[in-house]
Amino acid sequence: MKIRKFLFLIFSLCPIICLFSGCFGQQKEAYISGVNLNVKFDNSGCEDLDIEVGYRLEFVDNKYCEPYSSEDSYYGATPKTISGNMHLNTLCFEDLETAKNGYELKDMIIYFDINNYSEYPISLSMEATNDLSTAPFTIDCEQIAYIQEKDSVLDVKTQTAALRVRYKNDEDIKYVLNHIDLKISFEKLDLIADTEGVFTYTYNAENYTATVSSYTDASNELSVVKVPRKVVNETDGETYVVTELATGLFDENLVIKNIYLPDTTKKIGTAAFWGTKGLESVYMPDGIEEIGRQAFTNSTISGELYMPESLVKFSAIANSHMVYDDYYNYEGVAVFANCFNITKLVFSEGITKFPVQLLYCCSSLETLIVPTTLEEIVGYYYDDIIPRITGTFYGCSSLTELDLYNTSYKHGGYQTAFECTSLINAYLGKEQLNIGYGDFNSCTELVNVVVSNCLEAIDTAAFGSCEKLTTINFPDTLREIHYIAFQSCKKLEEIIIPKSVEFIGDFAFNHCTWAKNTVIKLPASIKQLGGKTYDPENPNRTRIGSHVFYNCATENLVAFEIPVTNQYYMTVDGVLYQKDNGVPTVLIAYPASKKDTVYVMPNTVVDAFELSMSRPYYLREIVLSDSFIIQDAIDDEETRCCLNESWANNFSAMLYTFNGVVKVTCNDTNPNYKSVNGQVYSKDGKILYFTSIFTENDGETLTFEDGVETIFKGAIAGDTNQNNNQNSENMKHPENFLYRYTNIVIPASVKNIDSTMIVSINDHRWNISVDPGNTVFEVNASGKLVQK
Repeated sequence: MKIRKFLFLIFSLCPIICLFSGCFGQQKEAYISGVNLNVKFDNSGCEDLDIEVGYRLEFVDNKYCEPYSSEDSYYGATPKTISGNMHLNTLCFEDLETAKNGYELKDMIIYFDINNYSEYPISLSMEATNDLSTAPFTIDCEQIAYIQEKDSVLDVKTQTAALRVRYKNDEDIKYVLNHIDLKISFEKLDLIADTEGVFTYTYNAENYTATVSSYTDASNELSVVKVPRKVVNETDGETYVVTELATGLFDENLVIKNIYLPDTTKKIGTAAFWGTKGLESVYMPDGIEEIGRQAFTNSTISGELYMPESLVKFSAIANSHMVYDDYYNYEGVAVFANCFNITKLVFSEGITKFPVQLLYCCSSLETLIVPTTLEEIVGYYYDDIIPRITGTFYGCSSLTELDLYNTSYKHGGYQTAFECTSLINAYLGKEQLNIGYGDFNSCTELVNVVVSNCLEAIDTAAFGSCEKLTTINFPDTLREIHYIAFQSCKKLEEIIIPKSVEFIGDFAFNHCTWAKNTVIKLPASIKQLGGKTYDPENPNRTRIGSHVFYNCATENLVAFEIPVTNQYYMTVDGVLYQKDNGVPTVLIAYPASKKDTVYVMPNTVVDAFELSMSRPYYLREIVLSDSFIIQDAIDDEETRCCLNESWANNFSAMLYTFNGVVKVTCNDTNPNYKSVNGQVYSKDGKILYFTSIFTENDGETLTFEDGVETIFKGAIAGDTNQNNNQNSENMKHPENFLYRYTNIVIPASVKNIDSTMIVSINDHRWNISVDPGNTVFEVNASGKLVQK
């Protein structure tokens, strides 16, 4: 939480507030007195230091119960070093309701206000340590430096440092504070003279304000630059107050290391510090209200940054759904993008919107404190269908925690924390309704996610490739789990779908390999399984769906379950289907660990989801439905799938490679197909529709029926890089081992082979031969099948 330099007057009102809040009416257990916090003040190196130290307390989301000023809370610091225990006399607090990791957390902040009566400016820093190997609390220090102008009238200058302690509700505050050692150090700063002769200005005669319009250092040697508070306009002789830095003021300067802005500054313009490769720090005083787009992009500004308390917005932030062309006219974008040296950033309270790419690729950022007033993380669209999204914290690869819980944030962003590869904990807004497109995609270290109790949707690719994510608790308000939402969350321990869910999109739980579910239970509320989009008023159940549960709970899953009251889906013997008129019509998912060796497809099934039967290694034979129609891809963006769009048909895409199927048989009653030696042909035997590429014996030859003329697209399908049916990732059962054919013979009768099948045959590394009587195909000198 950003430090707030409140006047002590606020705290003098606290007893009045407490009378109305009922704090004084609490039981004695609510008060803790005599707590000792070991604070050491170190001002070595500062001669004649004349300061006064006061402290005050705050509990986040809580009441102020006492004015914590007393005679023991102030220390005159004229001696060089003061050390000892600071006594916090009377504390009154309530348990917070912020739930994280199964605990309620209390969030306490101790503010130390430093009143400087010295004749020179000082900076202060604070370090907190604890003597426990494993602390039941987290501590975080915040401080702001103050730079005094050489010609300014000496005033009492107040700085604030804050100690933030977050602790679990089973820990006593005395215990927590007694294990913290705090060191506050003071350092004398040089008086910085105004930098003269390097700035030009534009003037506003209506309010007597000036904008710094250009910077020119003829010597190219100035490493420390100070912007003056006031300048004299030579044209009218009047004094103007400097309030703004113009667009591109210091851009691509390679010499400046430190810049000091006056306390009159209101706005930092677009790209003001863009590409300043030598920059180390910019002193930004309270008073700054706006920061423009790309203000610090590609600069080397480093260390800890504390946004001014007066900063409440980034310039010209548009609405969430901008079109792509707006990006270039959008002032708030990429304020700190590619600032690789920032380690900590604390935002002030009052900011309601974070812009696109705000901290894009700030790869050293370890600590981020967001304002509780945050309501929106802004994104933009490439077009009306596919979001063009680069997130606010995209690529912050050192950030370990993102805490939005106490904010007013409600709507997920777009790739908000994409590739934050060190992120371990994510606490989403307590009122957050959706997790945005790719918000946490590729957060490979993410383990813990706490979501709101009102979450409604998890958008496309939200947690894709979060390889260490083990648990996530869905509330009963969740309705939509979109496309690729949890794909490749390999260590997700259990998949529990709330009774409120209506939509689960394509690939949603693909490669959730290690889930321990023996049964995946789907709720009666489900309206649509599969698809990339969802319309609650018009669910799309007519498409050829793609894989939803591919390679999911592979070692354990034996059945799907769904209540018979569901109007659109059903299970038969643990296999999941779409249903129409009460009968199964489309195969959606076959449990990978189901131990049946023969699967008899219900005769009413006409189609199958892609990869719906890939991974069941125990399965050896499929009896094809009389109603099933083997077909090529449907040429439609929403309905086509990735495999049969390229090299498979809908039946071979159903199986893919990782399975134990060696033959497919057809009933005599099948009107369209027949089976010969486990292969599927047209009824007249002239078209080959499917053959397995696996056999139970090594070194065998794949042959076909005489008279076959056409090898249909996808008939000889499979992963050409797969030597057998073993998935090295998780399936290691010798009893299920199968071999690939070693040789293949193309009969003389074959006249047509789909072009993708020619590529597939050549890539399978078979020994290929063609019957000498074939007039269309031959094997070339390289051993590849080609047309004559």
